[in-house]
Amino acid sequence: MIDPADVFLREARESLDGAESEATDGRFNNCANRCYYACYQAAVAALMQAGVRTPGTRGQWSHEYVPAQFAGLLIQRRKLYPSSLRDASARTRAMRQIADYEDKMIPREQAERLVRRAREFVDAVAQRSRGST
Repeated sequence: MIDPADVFLREARESLDGAESEATDGRFNNCANRCYYACYQAAVAALMQAGVRTPGTRGQWSHEYVPAQFAGLLIQRRKLYPSSLRDASARTRAMRQIADYEDKMIPREQAERLVRRAREFVDAVAQRSRGST
């Protein structure tokens, strides 16, 4: 049986690969979108690995719940991840909001920073995942 946390981590890697490709090809708004989802999917994987379950009965990971639990529970309370990752989801989400819903373009430099940040986030979750198996 496939571990659902592993599936989310693979999805995070795929989103990160997509972000890097989009940045290389000059599609910086789509890059921002993929960076956000890389962090979101990695955070879901981290929460699952830590035994956290979705609230309610529907089994869905909301875009408000995931970053709040990652920062509050896994960073602040359990100290499983470095505090430098605390705002990664919020920053990538803010850039995704601009890219997807505003009449602005994400500049190359910002996209490159987002990719570095998302890579740091996904790598931290992947490293912890390898260490726990």
